[in-house]
Amino acid sequence: MSEEWRDLLLNFNTLEYQNLENKILKNVRDFYGNNSPVRRMKVLKLWKGSVIALIELHFYNLVYSGVMDLQDEIFLGNKLGELHLVGINMKSIDVPSVPPGNITAYNTSSRSIMVRWSDIPASESNGNLIHFLVLYAQNHTSEYTETILDPNTFHAELKNLEIFNPYKIRVVARNRRGEGVPSLPFVVWTEMEGTQELNFQ
Repeated sequence: MSEEWRDLLLNFNTLEYQNLENKILKNVRDFYGNNSPVRRMKVLKLWKGSVIALIELHFYNLVYSGVMDLQDEIFLGNKLGELHLVGINMKSIDVPSVPPGNITAYNTSSRSIMVRWSDIPASESNGNLIHFLVLYAQNHTSEYTETILDPNTFHAELKNLEIFNPYKIRVVARNRRGEGVPSLPFVVWTEMEGTQELNFQ
């Protein structure tokens, strides 16, 4: 995080700690604006990094796309409002806490893409999975189309796509409490002929 370390930040009772906590939480509120879905926020701990922060957020509704927007702001944009930062990890205690792993994708024709993934460990699912979802959109838009698969299916073929277009794709698991942490988006092109396989570890 783009903050200079001060040893007073080790003590959450100090004014320095409280000021930095308020600054972080203000940037979360500003990111969402007046219709914030965040019910409660707290900085749990700071470490010397420059500054490494562990932040807990409670949302009113777990099935909310704003969680993904916040993930993109931090992990892809390396920022949160006026703060410059590098995301380290994002987890949940209610919904699946990690995305599906070993995601691969390749075009199977000029209008289709095959996506494959592996299961989530039971220790990370926070309950029985009820669905996998594959989210995809043309690279220039944020409006994702959703394909829903049963929890024992680990592949999906996306069809009726535009010829020679880049598509961003994410995979996410859902339990009875809601959608879990999605994979970061990756881009695959449809092509006129041939296949191009990408591996995401």
